[in-house]
Amino acid sequence: MVAAPPRPRRFAAAPAAPHSKLVCFRVGGWRVGLSVDEVLGMFQSLPLIPTADAACAGEVQLPLGRVSVIDLRQQIGLARESERLLPTIVLVELRGELTALAVDLADEVIAVHPRAFLTQDLSALPLPARARTVTRYGDVFWLNLDELIAAPNAF
Repeated sequence: MVAAPPRPRRFAAAPAAPHSKLVCFRVGGWRVGLSVDEVLGMFQSLPLIPTADAACAGEVQLPLGRVSVIDLRQQIGLARESERLLPTIVLVELRGELTALAVDLADEVIAVHPRAFLTQDLSALPLPARARTVTRYGDVFWLNLDELIAAPNAF
């Protein structure tokens, strides 16, 4: 009986770049996402408190105080003015200020490899986006908070 030749040693490949995790939301028929690090909290079914500030849709009362709301549904033309109960609120922080984004539904958290982010065809989304990625359920656009919060009335 002849012995088989020894197998060559196999070494693990270099670790791949870490995946980015996006929290996905539905805004109308669009899927948008924010990095897990950008989302401070999510709340559902909060009443909208009207304000005279034209830069926001209103305010919501959270345990840490009142926070201005940018209604992404209104930005793409889906929200009704008579609607006073917001489906989902996403709390984000930019430049030390808390801001809430109103979306239709918190969808899922997905892991995306850095090479899977595409920077073309971002103008299809009526909101400012940094990149998009293609999933089996459709495109997910990574929102650009800097542009969205800096000029919410630019849409």
